[in-house]
Amino acid sequence: GGFFYVVQLIPEYNPNRVKLGFAGNVQSRFAAHRTSAPTAQLIKSWPCNSIWEKTVIASITRIDCKNISDEVYDCNDLNELVNRADTFFTIMP
Repeated sequence: GGFFYVVQLIPEYNPNRVKLGFAGNVQSRFAAHRTSAPTAQLIKSWPCNSIWEKTVIASITRIDCKNISDEVYDCNDLNELVNRADTFFTIMP
């Protein structure tokens, strides 16, 4: 097991640009992100199976989100993105 997370990469410049992903240890992965994005903010994480990662990303970014690269997205509404993730993880076992 592990966690799915949402990280704001550059909140002072573009608060709706996020990195989405899976990590066994969220704090360790977040610390690695802060090496290249020192102002990054961890928005939220959820317990998750690694095999769900691509499904979660496809589900929560299907509305008003643009893929920038890999697991980086610009989303029109960060709160709605988090709400969709909350809903996703509520229905998963």
